[in-house]
Amino acid sequence: MADKINIVTTEAEKIIRWGKEPQDRQRFRLMYFNDAYCFEITKADNDGKFKSKDAKSIAVYFSNIRPIEFANTFRELYMRIKRINDGEKIPKEDNHIIHHNGKNNNIKDATQKITFNIYSNDKEDRKGAWSGYIRIDKKSKDSDKDENAVFFFGGARHLYRASDNKEATDYDVFTFLQTLEEIMKSCGARTNLSRHDHLRRWLEGEKEAKEGNTQGSESKGDTKKKYDKDSDDDEWPF
Repeated sequence: MADKINIVTTEAEKIIRWGKEPQDRQRFRLMYFNDAYCFEITKADNDGKFKSKDAKSIAVYFSNIRPIEFANTFRELYMRIKRINDGEKIPKEDNHIIHHNGKNNNIKDATQKITFNIYSNDKEDRKGAWSGYIRIDKKSKDSDKDENAVFFFGGARHLYRASDNKEATDYDVFTFLQTLEEIMKSCGARTNLSRHDHLRRWLEGEKEAKEGNTQGSESKGDTKKKYDKDSDDDEWPF
């Protein structure tokens, strides 16, 4: 009998880039995946649908991280938007921020990376003064070819202009990044109720999976730990 696999996911936040055609749509989202944080980029199918077998997704998972590190990244990104709108020029090169899973913080050993960047546009046009992207890189286990995907900011349906002498600004991206910062700050402070509920459901699933996989083995001295939400000893969140 195959072991029971416990997978619990919860969507924390997402943003969609609509594109000119349905098949050009992209979605970037942050999820809780079991005890890890998951960042996912999905390209829609030809009908513009994300929940389809023809939609293509790539995701990276980080479990041993400090959420505040990501919170600082998201704050840096939306503050760049403000600084650029105030007239500062931020070049594209050498300003990207990378998070990875390399051992001892060695990026050469990393099998998963996520890169963020927001920078000044060279050409001033109706798209505003800045551009940005999120890139996911992942080493494939089944082939020598690495997987990657890029989510580009911009191209929003609604741009805003504070006055005639201000560039058009995409406040959807600004507030999205602020939201991600607040999510990660609350996770770091252990006050995020959504993640609390997610971890509770995951641990309940772990308990059920372990009980299902170890039936009949307890009489043989099986001492695997089981989770009980009424016990003071168990590692329930918060």
